[in-house]
Amino acid sequence: MGDYRFDAEKGHHIITVNGNLNPMSFLTTYIHEIAHLVAFKKYGAKVLPHGKEWKHEFRVLFHPLLNETIIPRDAVATLQKYLKNPKASSCSEHGLFDADHKVQLKSNEALVEDLKKDQLFSLKKRSFKLLENRRTRALCLDIHNGRKYLVPLKSVVTLIDNGNSISNSEVKN
Repeated sequence: MGDYRFDAEKGHHIITVNGNLNPMSFLTTYIHEIAHLVAFKKYGAKVLPHGKEWKHEFRVLFHPLLNETIIPRDAVATLQKYLKNPKASSCSEHGLFDADHKVQLKSNEALVEDLKKDQLFSLKKRSFKLLENRRTRALCLDIHNGRKYLVPLKSVVTLIDNGNSISNSEVKN
């Protein structure tokens, strides 16, 4: 949902956050990436990406935001629990994800976990076919290049109308 990088050649820090996130996901991802920047500046380039230094900085940055004027009441307690030992991805924390994503999906959107086998969907301008669900991810086939990818079950995707979808014969094997 986001990325932090340091471009050593230019001496620039680069943070990106997906623009299609709901407000809570955007905030969580933004603070996550800023924590990488702060940890890098405080502890140097050899700091572990999601090590104890990053976890500390993430908690420090998030603490002032943990009130109901900024974050919905049901999400505050979930975030407080998550911040005790934050993971690299908030999507892997199911309680946080559920609190973080209580938004209306558009009529053409769904979570990967709610799709049926062989259902077609698009994600990041690519088209996929759901092959099977695993524990936390789904094995999916990229319709255009024939490669298989693991996609987090909690990913929000755009549905492709199966009536107008690509047939199995058009999928590369």
